[in-house]
Amino acid sequence: MTDFPISIGETPFLPLETACKRVESTSHDHFHSAVEPGRAVVTVLFSALSWLGMVENVLWPAYFDADLTRSAGRRVATDLAVTEPAVDEIATAVQQIGYDAVIERDKTYPRAFDPRGRVLVTGAEDTKNDLVQAVGAYLGVLRE
Repeated sequence: MTDFPISIGETPFLPLETACKRVESTSHDHFHSAVEPGRAVVTVLFSALSWLGMVENVLWPAYFDADLTRSAGRRVATDLAVTEPAVDEIATAVQQIGYDAVIERDKTYPRAFDPRGRVLVTGAEDTKNDLVQAVGAYLGVLRE
């Protein structure tokens, strides 16, 4: 493995081999206990991107679909869920909350067969659950 420094923008990170060694030897909760160097690097990069706010949250229409059960993919309570939510509605709700939204129409939720698309949310400071709950609340308001 080549030992070269990793950087994103102007923020420098550890050299690749050093990062792998540190992840392999740590037992902190925010690191997965990865023994494989490839997985360790991905974990370190994901942690760094998350820290910089560059990780995207993915919102699938199934999260807000009133016709689905929790085990089928719905993540909001039935009183916040709507019938057949569209990615355009979800993106509008995300923008109302104050985050940037990118619509990808050709994507398919892993538990579904038909492509309904997805919405990528960048720069969200909230947890994914808080984001999903807020978007669900806005979807109900948008439908009224």
